[in-house]
Amino acid sequence: MNVKVLQLSPIFAAMLVTATLLVLVCNEINEAQTVVSNVSVEWQRYSVSETNASILFPHMPVKMSYSETCSQKDTSEYYSYENDVVYQLTIIKKSKTIPIFCPQPIKFNKDIYDQRILKWTQESVSKSSISVKIGNMTALEFALAYRKIWVFNDMSHDRWIEIVINPREAAIFDTSKFLNSIDLDRKNNGIDIGDGAIEMLGDGSVTPVLVISETPNLSQSATEIKKVATDGLRIVAKPKPAYTDQARKKLEQGHVLLRVAFLANGRIGSISVING
Repeated sequence: MNVKVLQLSPIFAAMLVTATLLVLVCNEINEAQTVVSNVSVEWQRYSVSETNASILFPHMPVKMSYSETCSQKDTSEYYSYENDVVYQLTIIKKSKTIPIFCPQPIKFNKDIYDQRILKWTQESVSKSSISVKIGNMTALEFALAYRKIWVFNDMSHDRWIEIVINPREAAIFDTSKFLNSIDLDRKNNGIDIGDGAIEMLGDGSVTPVLVISETPNLSQSATEIKKVATDGLRIVAKPKPAYTDQARKKLEQGHVLLRVAFLANGRIGSISVING
């Protein structure tokens, strides 16, 4: 079983069980585990109705949304997995207002976009980008160590769009199918994503397996425990667990130690509470 132990604070166990972690996992085979949420791959067009954007995904994507209210920025991320590749669509747009409680409000403008471009430039292998034509649109392409990113400047509509492909090193995939399907003008209808899939859907063609590593010693520190995980695991994205209403009402806080199994077909397996 490919085991990774996470230490969270405060009281995040219930939230993490219902959340989705997106992972690329090594395909070593040791012990099989039956998982029902595997479906055959069927590339279809999915739409984000409130933004007029649509794109092809191999499955209904999971959705992660968060707001940076003091910088007037709303971000929605959509992820779908197929055969060792995580396909990602990110839409970053201007929120309606900046709350009055913000000590240093930052307006959503070109400077915000330029900061994002600078971030990807600094993280890219070549420390630069290239301009590419995709359909009738132009995008900036960034090649990072483990992924490729295409950024579409749509600041005339107070937003920009990012398409990201996160493959494992040996993955075989068709970039053009995903990248060239982007539509920002509602020219193509699609299945409305809405709140997205409730969990990551794994490949139906891959047997979900677990790789067992040594059992962590709970007397170890969180840093020491983290080193126990088998090489080959790469977390692409994870939601930030929210402090639960129940814990807030009871004024509860503390640490929760979890054992999480990452499956080779792109899904999260069993999650168990070790302590907390």
